[in-house]
Amino acid sequence: MTSETLGDVNDILEHIGNMKKYQLCTLFLTSLFYCAAAMQTLVIVFTQADMDFRNIWPALANMFLMFGRIPGGLLTGQLADRIGRKKTITIGLFLLGGFGLGTAYSVNLTMYIIFRFFSAVPIAAIYNGCATLITEVVSPSKRAHVVIGLVYSWGIGICLLSLFAYFIRDWRTLHMAVSLPNFVLCPLAFWLFDESPHWLYSQGRYKEAQAVLEKIASRNKMDDRFSVVEHHKERKDTHSNQDGNKTEIDGKLNSSSSTSEDDSKHDPGQCMQMLKTQKFVVILLICAFGWLACDMGYAGLAIGSGLLPGNVYINNAIGGGVELIAYSMALLVIPGGRKKIYILLVAFGGIALIASAFVKYLLSESQ
Repeated sequence: MTSETLGDVNDILEHIGNMKKYQLCTLFLTSLFYCAAAMQTLVIVFTQADMDFRNIWPALANMFLMFGRIPGGLLTGQLADRIGRKKTITIGLFLLGGFGLGTAYSVNLTMYIIFRFFSAVPIAAIYNGCATLITEVVSPSKRAHVVIGLVYSWGIGICLLSLFAYFIRDWRTLHMAVSLPNFVLCPLAFWLFDESPHWLYSQGRYKEAQAVLEKIASRNKMDDRFSVVEHHKERKDTHSNQDGNKTEIDGKLNSSSSTSEDDSKHDPGQCMQMLKTQKFVVILLICAFGWLACDMGYAGLAIGSGLLPGNVYINNAIGGGVELIAYSMALLVIPGGRKKIYILLVAFGGIALIASAFVKYLLSESQ
């Protein structure tokens, strides 16, 4: 999808209500799915304390869950681009419920780890699909806000998991309790969600994109007049009538657009074209390494809370509460840019993790 195409849909979204009833309802639904994914991810915090092989359980199960996120992220990202965000989320919820039940009926460690590995795929589908969908029903100026609003539900899910686990002490029953709701959420996603207007436009399905945008306008009680189909026709007419004296920018835009009837469809080769830019590759590698480091640290802290001294239910709930505070801080720093804040927080997090290791060592020495 070209930046010109995106601009058309974004302008319409800006005019028909950026953060009103429709967007808030979509945010609420996606938050429910995020809660389900959070509870399924961190349920091992409570199951690891109820197993005979506790010493090897957390490390192995956590490692294979993280490994599962690698193919999960790659596959579900491609799937969302091919069949749409709505279907990807729906499939993810169904599979998460199925793999969760399989985990509950595991008869040994190997079976448990296999189901945890495959559970990572639908978790990635829900995580990425919901984040993409919610950002594609608002204009760019509100995307950071809705994503942070969405991830609040991850911290809430962690706190709710502590409540579930407190009343459900058997690990098999707990797995079933956090898995069965996915079968209820699955039809909700199918019936209540609309497909992303951005994705529909990128696939050349202009009438369907128009219908979704009209529904957004109706829910938000906006009477602005617009036509996605006319936008597309006007853009095609402009391209076909241009003479050879085009500006450099116009030439670049036209070179990325096809003269065929479905010229806005996504071209997979465009992704590879981006990798030919050295600066983009460097940024991509830095962000990927930073995400890897953050993910490793988060997995160790979140899942390791079950092995800390003290009450496991309180420890896990505190972890969820800290996440809510962190998300609130992120809202405050949105206007300040990204680079400096990212460097500051990564440095602070690294120092805190290293310091925690020294604290543990000093405490063990004193005893």
